[in-house]
Amino acid sequence: MDEFQVLMDGSDVCLGSVGIVVESPAGTKSILKMPLDHLGQEQVKDFTNYGLGSYAFYGERAWTVEGLRRSIQPDALSHRRWGRPQLCCGTG
Repeated sequence: MDEFQVLMDGSDVCLGSVGIVVESPAGTKSILKMPLDHLGQEQVKDFTNYGLGSYAFYGERAWTVEGLRRSIQPDALSHRRWGRPQLCCGTG
């Protein structure tokens, strides 16, 4: 395989709370999307054909996709580093 690509659709799902990790049978892992990223602050909750890709699997035939979900907790974020915490899509 040359490239791995994931396309996602979602409705009423906070995209900022979703993470995607891909792992090959050989143990190669590629983080396609970290949870708790800027998309939570931008309040992205409806999406179609949101694409993520990786070239980390060149020459490998099979893979596993793992989804991660994290809730944003205001006290878990550092005010000094990240500024004022914002809840993902206004929830929490």
